[in-house]
Amino acid sequence: MFPCSTNVACGCIPLVSIDDVGICGVTSVNCARLTPCEGGFECPSSNQKCVWHSRCGDTPVCYPMSMADTRLCPPTPTTRTTPAISIITEYDFDTTGMIQMINRKNLFVF
Repeated sequence: MFPCSTNVACGCIPLVSIDDVGICGVTSVNCARLTPCEGGFECPSSNQKCVWHSRCGDTPVCYPMSMADTRLCPPTPTTRTTPAISIITEYDFDTTGMIQMINRKNLFVF
């Protein structure tokens, strides 16, 4: 896991479903409280992502996205050219019919 946040308790946690892509989240987790991913890549809740967490052994686990919130893990100011992919997890339409982002998670390609 490499640093992705000004919070030293956060790191880039690799996603199982996409090579070389991870989420920036809190790395100190109790692995016993995380459930293994189902069918290799799936989690029972839409508020979880299937990740390879180095502290949890060789089994992919369902990581709670609440621990990847930018309020917990504010992004580091960066000058590197590593692309980030934003995933819109909630949206709504404004009065003109344009999509308005409500909740966005950043995925970092490494």
